[in-house]
Amino acid sequence: MNNCPFCKEPIEHYWSYCRNCNKPLITNINDDLNKRLFSPYNGVSYHSNDFEEEDEHYDTNIIDDETIEQELTELEDQLTESEKLGKDMGNLLLKKASLFYKKRDFPKALKNLELALENFLDEKDFLNVIICHNELGLIHEETGFFDQAIYHFDRALSTLEDLNDNIKKIQVMNNLGNVYYLINDLEHSYKYYQDALNLAEEENSEIEAIKTSSNLVE
Repeated sequence: MNNCPFCKEPIEHYWSYCRNCNKPLITNINDDLNKRLFSPYNGVSYHSNDFEEEDEHYDTNIIDDETIEQELTELEDQLTESEKLGKDMGNLLLKKASLFYKKRDFPKALKNLELALENFLDEKDFLNVIICHNELGLIHEETGFFDQAIYHFDRALSTLEDLNDNIKKIQVMNNLGNVYYLINDLEHSYKYYQDALNLAEEENSEIEAIKTSSNLVE
């Protein structure tokens, strides 16, 4: 059983709020909404299951690395061609970043996300601008650069103000709540969890209203 991060009392995993102190437990929303806004490299996985021998894990990891390297080589060729033709390269750079993330090469993942961000800003592709900021925030959070993580999550959230996408707002607010919790700033953590929870409840209410309206028409 887990404990509430605010009052430290025991909580159940399915609670959306602590029934001891009434604080939101929005981190559980990640069971339904992946906190990443784009899917990382999604090629064939050669990893074996937990019951196989260690040397088999070693072999499959080599195969997986070789597959990623092949993908990276192909992407480099596509990027070179796109640059020659003056085509947009943002999506290719985003995919390249996800491959480096899978390799756990965070510096190169960050570099390619920053290049992708520049491309999407030039193209005024604000949805992908948000995705880049969110991914940059997650990597900075994972590597312990919390100020940078907060900066990028804030930029993602401010850009989302001009878009009607409450699901992504909920995800980014939850990410902000998580990073503030990690630096023990419970006041800001609570604020963003509460904002995310309120918006999630509104979103569910709207979905239920649409379903009800549809049923009436039928």
